[in-house]
Amino acid sequence: MATERQVVEHLRQTLRADAAILVGSRADGTAREQSDWDCSALIDDGTGPRGPSPAPAIIDGARIDAGVVHLPVASTDVLRIFGPNLQDARVLFDTDARAAQAIVDAAASIYAHGRKLTGAERTMRAEQMARNIATMVSRGDEPGPFFEALTFIFYTAHRNWYEVLHDSFSKSVHRAMPEIAAQDPAFHTELLALASSMPKERKLSAARALYARLFGAEDGV
Repeated sequence: MATERQVVEHLRQTLRADAAILVGSRADGTAREQSDWDCSALIDDGTGPRGPSPAPAIIDGARIDAGVVHLPVASTDVLRIFGPNLQDARVLFDTDARAAQAIVDAAASIYAHGRKLTGAERTMRAEQMARNIATMVSRGDEPGPFFEALTFIFYTAHRNWYEVLHDSFSKSVHRAMPEIAAQDPAFHTELLALASSMPKERKLSAARALYARLFGAEDGV
């Protein structure tokens, strides 16, 4: 499998990166042997901030997913460009200007202030979840639509656990599930029900329970 040195060499030589930030499981220490290398390649060409990302590369069987970010990146643009992905990020390599470290530090400051959803954002998320629960009810005899609605609910529910209930930035599922299990076992149980082979009726009750926990009980859900 690819080593970190090989990944750095690829980013430097193939993408002409001046710095790089590693995110995901390779950065937070939870990677498995087949885990991708997810990173942002920073190119100091003064054009900032976003550019087309190259196709993933395969090095010694490992997939290298590199998003390209052109410097400079203003601190006010960090959240728009990187979202919550720089939580537990790690600088792979940097320039003398320490551009990558400055971005990671700016992100940490933003994350520390919390997610702070607006009332309109909360309402929109509740409506989205309610619509997908309605699809699970009306399309319960169609595996495709039922599964699509269920996966939407799973995907958004574990993120909303952070953003709606705790005013914090969401985390990827491999980090979120253990944290939710430790802090909110009941919520975790319902998430597991969605991802299980349990009957459709149990999955629907799980979706409703998650909705009630996030947004409160509502008629018709």
